[in-house]
Amino acid sequence: MSRIRVAEVFAALSLTTDLAAGVPVEKGLRTCVVATAFGRALGLAEAERLALFHASLLRSIGCTAAAPENAALFVDDRAFQAALKRLDPGDPNVFGSQLAAFGDWAPQRQGELARRFTEIAPIQGPRAARCGLRGEPGTRRCARVAGHRGRSSR
Repeated sequence: MSRIRVAEVFAALSLTTDLAAGVPVEKGLRTCVVATAFGRALGLAEAERLALFHASLLRSIGCTAAAPENAALFVDDRAFQAALKRLDPGDPNVFGSQLAAFGDWAPQRQGELARRFTEIAPIQGPRAARCGLRGEPGTRRCARVAGHRGRSSR
């Protein structure tokens, strides 16, 4: 019987996350290829390149625990995730046109979804970022920030 390599498991999880997150399929794998090539170009030792390879695959494995909340707020979690990943708040003109089209996956509710996003993002986004930066994603406080209202995310 052949053994399954850890990298194969990471790659499979990466593909699954791509599908669930609304990004192009194999985005995580492409990120891994680019990171590994970059490490080689930097002259990293083989052990460092292997660590980079695994870390870049792990980076692409995301949590979809907030999918029910996103779907409840924005109709379609995958469409919401895809739109969220394309937003460019660094350019006011681009960001304005993106916000004007936000929610276009649900044409009858597009305006409502765009308004909801602009109301929620400035408050929940920084709270979620602070949770992640403190490295406490499983705590009750972070679960409440994510909208789980007291349920542990463990």
